[in-house]
Amino acid sequence: MILTGCLGGGGRTTTYFLRLTILNDLSGSPIPGATIQLAGKSLTTKSSDANGRVAFSGLSGTVEITVEHTGFKRHNETFKLTGDKTAVVRLQLSDSAAAVSDAGSLLAAIADEKVDAIFVQEDIATDEVVIARPLNIDLGKNTFTGDLGFDFTDPGEFQIDGSGKITGGDLRINTPPVATISNTLEVGGMICVQALGNETWHEYYGLNRFAVDAQNSRILFYEGAKSIRFTDQGRDNELDIKSGTVRKLVADSSVTVTGADKILLAEINAEGVVFDYAPPGKSPVLLSLPFCIQTTQPNRKNLPTPPDLSR
Repeated sequence: MILTGCLGGGGRTTTYFLRLTILNDLSGSPIPGATIQLAGKSLTTKSSDANGRVAFSGLSGTVEITVEHTGFKRHNETFKLTGDKTAVVRLQLSDSAAAVSDAGSLLAAIADEKVDAIFVQEDIATDEVVIARPLNIDLGKNTFTGDLGFDFTDPGEFQIDGSGKITGGDLRINTPPVATISNTLEVGGMICVQALGNETWHEYYGLNRFAVDAQNSRILFYEGAKSIRFTDQGRDNELDIKSGTVRKLVADSSVTVTGADKILLAEINAEGVVFDYAPPGKSPVLLSLPFCIQTTQPNRKNLPTPPDLSR
């Protein structure tokens, strides 16, 4: 609850918080990246986080919200605020979404061009599944055993959601045109980013391992990562570590890193590696091979000055 107004005259206005959790009505799992629009004189729009949560402040009276996400029906709801309120919003599958429970129904849904989102209801095991168009996949709490690949040339956005796990294989991404991808899944193998066009990977699981062959891609970590290697096949990539810890970074090609103080070990084997974090009084750190930074604690505040290799 917030009190606003002037102490010496005009009346006070009491405002409240509205905290929402957006869930998949079918599986009960949180929906990250849902768009929540707050109606009013000035429309306010926010997105749900990795746990499906979103919060608004400074509200009073009757509040109307609209929630949208690919694969789900639009949801409208009204809240009458007499105090801070916490609520759960459950989204129902859209007519263009498919619920699958085995490898056969999964492949059939992928082949159906009218389907734009797939929700997995049971554990699925298969050798390899390759998806040739932008398509949202939600594992829920289930396990996919095998290799999962996205390989297409159509521009678009898609999400790989759920609290489940890909095991016994890798997650491979080869989407050369403009593609924006979000992932919340644990991947037991490697996440192989072969091409992303010039767009973005949003990573919400903090213990995955990455191998990046892509060029001119942008990767954002919201919970850190176990490791990430920018291979010698790539160049001119960007890594933005919003939060969490990256246990190991290996740069075999050029990359610009934001949030470098969240890296425990950085191994630099290429020219053109730029860290945003610099020691006091220094400009942003341009690292040249060979160079290694190692810390014993995450979020260390003083990275060492790189050696002068010009001598």
